[in-house]
Amino acid sequence: MKELIKRQFSLGEQSNLEDIRDIQLREEVMFPSDFVYFLMNYNNMKFENDLMLKFDDNDWYLDRFYNLQDIVDDLRMAKKEVVNFETNFWLDDHISVGELTGKRILLGVKTGNLNKVYIYDNDEDNIDYICDNIFSFINEKLIKCE
Repeated sequence: MKELIKRQFSLGEQSNLEDIRDIQLREEVMFPSDFVYFLMNYNNMKFENDLMLKFDDNDWYLDRFYNLQDIVDDLRMAKKEVVNFETNFWLDDHISVGELTGKRILLGVKTGNLNKVYIYDNDEDNIDYICDNIFSFINEKLIKCE
């Protein structure tokens, strides 16, 4: 069983498997099994301490993880932007699951990048690989702000 360690957090209403499957069908996206588990157990998570990611001489502060409805809203908005502006190239292989100081937290949803966590920089139109799954990201990559 995957669990979040070393983090104090509170939870809101959790997602159930039926809701997740319905959204996957309706939005034509497949969530990796690790992320389905995450949504069923940690949806609406709020950390008690401010957290940040140190990466390539940058400090990016965790703004939030999206809940299931936020993910749906973000997917719909991003798809609309693709149609209108031909942007968001990351949509083919990733879903956006949260925010770090103006950056997107992306999760791989295709065979070659399944479960892997990336950071997408909107300004530089760049994706950086961070780690293998959402649990490693939270447990090992996010650190408490001092």
